[in-house]
Amino acid sequence: MRITAGHARGLQLKAPRDMSIRPTPDMLKQAIYSSLGEFVGGARALDLFSGSGSLGLDALSRGAAGVTFVEAAAGSVKLLEQNIALVTQAMDNADAVRVIRSDVFAWLERGAGRVEPFDLILADPPYAQDTKPESSTARKLLQTAALPSILRADGWLVVHHSKREQMPDDGAWRFDRRLAHGDSVAAFFQKRVP
Repeated sequence: MRITAGHARGLQLKAPRDMSIRPTPDMLKQAIYSSLGEFVGGARALDLFSGSGSLGLDALSRGAAGVTFVEAAAGSVKLLEQNIALVTQAMDNADAVRVIRSDVFAWLERGAGRVEPFDLILADPPYAQDTKPESSTARKLLQTAALPSILRADGWLVVHHSKREQMPDDGAWRFDRRLAHGDSVAAFFQKRVP
């Protein structure tokens, strides 16, 4: 697991010792960021279900103005903080990162609406324990009422999910495209304009 491009390119990140965290594969990360292109430079990014921080730290390396990480699990937060230290020391930009230790859904419900909208939201919810794709954590996230309010009108939501799941193209979100690598899929969404 490494930073795939940008200022910290090639930097090895600390990987989880068990399978409680499923980092986004490097090939899929590269495809996500190639698809986003220049959009990442200067963007304010939010990494939900951060785990090791791999997705958001790649955004930081590629020129994002700042990244906010939201993660609940104590072991994941410790790993996330170690990886943030590695990347921000290499780039000398520790002030561009914020870590929120919280359940994502609880954080969204209790006040995410008070934050300035982000340009890019990266979400890598757990899916190994999702036994029914139609009730997955990724689908629940897309149905969370507070989520659209924290994304800029022309921003991007990228959701990493299992290929067994079909993401909805209704409600607040307009499906744009999907990229696949093995069992992993990245689905790109934008807010629907009323």
